[in-house]
Amino acid sequence: MPLLLHSLKEFDEIILALLARVGPHSVLEIGSETGAFSDKLFRFCAESGSELVTVEPSPSPHLIELASESDTFHLYHGMSISYLVDPGCRSDFAIIDGDHNYYTVYSELTLIEQGWRARGLEGIAILHDVGWPCGRRDSYYQPTVIPAESLHPHRYDLGVTLDTSSLISGGFRGNGHFARATHEGGPRNGVLTTVEDFLLAHPEYCFYVVEAVFGLGAIALKGTAGEKAIREVFSAYDNQLIRRLERNRLELYLKVIELQDTLYPPFSTPPEP
Repeated sequence: MPLLLHSLKEFDEIILALLARVGPHSVLEIGSETGAFSDKLFRFCAESGSELVTVEPSPSPHLIELASESDTFHLYHGMSISYLVDPGCRSDFAIIDGDHNYYTVYSELTLIEQGWRARGLEGIAILHDVGWPCGRRDSYYQPTVIPAESLHPHRYDLGVTLDTSSLISGGFRGNGHFARATHEGGPRNGVLTTVEDFLLAHPEYCFYVVEAVFGLGAIALKGTAGEKAIREVFSAYDNQLIRRLERNRLELYLKVIELQDTLYPPFSTPPEP
């Protein structure tokens, strides 16, 4: 059993409760990881008569097979921004859990909102990783696809820890799978900063958050049935106990990493990009 709860599937009762309340005609999933949560979305959509669109640059064989056998599950094998430009967002419920950096997420939110406006949809967008460590610090799966002016200095070989803005040797790290910005905070840095800037540009939208398992956020138009559904579902998790438990969970996991690094020092570290 993995020690670290990290996946969007940990929020299945929250997201599925929202889906049941708003009854979308189409669900867009950006980022599928292993496909574990995609399976739950697929079952919901199959039972409710909704369409599911999953955008994933490296889909699992299971997802590829599932899409090939379904008329209502569409798998886009590629990057989210490319999909959102053409053919564009036709889904009134979007789940964003792809590349967690300002440039990518702001582009995704902007293009999704344009799709909603063009089609007259009152949509909901769910975002994972609005909390620590990605809330105020970019991470990059593929730094080379980020425009130079939007790319922060970053490292693959260093990690992060709580209450420290700079990267450290050790800590929570990507082990070469992704890079993190070398500094935390400041303009155009991190997923939560992205959401705040999107709301400044679109004050007609509101934002709610569950501060657990790296943070789950939700955006909807103010005064709509979508906002009401989010408020009802999220309210049970909006308390200091949830926030204390998340802090304690992170502190304990960072201590586990520290002990592992002491007992089993890594043989090598990935090169800098």
